[in-house]
Amino acid sequence: MLAFPLLLVAISAPSLPSLAAVVGNNSAYNISCIVEHCTEPWAHCELDGLCRKMTGCVSDCGKDNNTQACTYGCINSYEDAKFNGFMQCALTEHGCLAITPPTDSVAQCRDPPTDPAFDADVLDGTWWIPVGESRVYDCYPCQYGDWSLAAPQQNVSFKFKVPEADGKTRFRFINETATRPNATRPGYLHLTTNSDGMQQVQKFWVLGTVQTAATPVIFVYWCATESKGYSNEGVNILTRTRYLPDEARPALAVLAARAGFDFGNFCEVDNLDCDVTDPRHDWPDDAQR
Repeated sequence: MLAFPLLLVAISAPSLPSLAAVVGNNSAYNISCIVEHCTEPWAHCELDGLCRKMTGCVSDCGKDNNTQACTYGCINSYEDAKFNGFMQCALTEHGCLAITPPTDSVAQCRDPPTDPAFDADVLDGTWWIPVGESRVYDCYPCQYGDWSLAAPQQNVSFKFKVPEADGKTRFRFINETATRPNATRPGYLHLTTNSDGMQQVQKFWVLGTVQTAATPVIFVYWCATESKGYSNEGVNILTRTRYLPDEARPALAVLAARAGFDFGNFCEVDNLDCDVTDPRHDWPDDAQR
């Protein structure tokens, strides 16, 4: 306990200029707030090799390419518990940072009509995502969700394969708590999580279900709002099979148009490509790269 303040003295002076790299050039920061509340997680990030790569990557996005596509690429490559810990402290808990919304975020979520006959209990179990809309979030290989909507703990865990900057691939997991906020709107769900140090609410609108011989096919529009107010959106097509039966496509195109999307622009997901070259899951606390 006594050694840590001495360590902070050793790194504090050279670290001050690098704070812009930690939070990215698309952020404004209150240095006195960070020093008061978040010196320890800041120091842990500065001393961690993976976290430093993350901060440099995010900083480069802020300089030249303030998009979710750029920052999500950083997360896929360098996701790190120490970076998340700093962001949790400085952004979510104490408001020391002000984030400029990415240029490819959306101003507000759509509110399409949901399927009034949908029974959310059918979501229990594993659902693959063979087709998606967002090129940033929905098109990764080997993508599925394990749903459990039985009380008392209702949750879903999403798993998908992502590329890293070094050419390797790994699995990412996002674990979310699920609620049904409106009993009169059974096709409307809220998923909440703490992702990359930020609180996130992801809303799901189930527009309809297409029955096929192989599997039910569920059309879901989603919109996620970060704790600092900006949103992103996409579409997940859910199936019990790894692929989308062709017979479902005409009806899905109608549902997509109802929500303001062109089904012809959606991406096909390769759910047979489930081998990875980097075995780490999410981030190891002591990773050195």
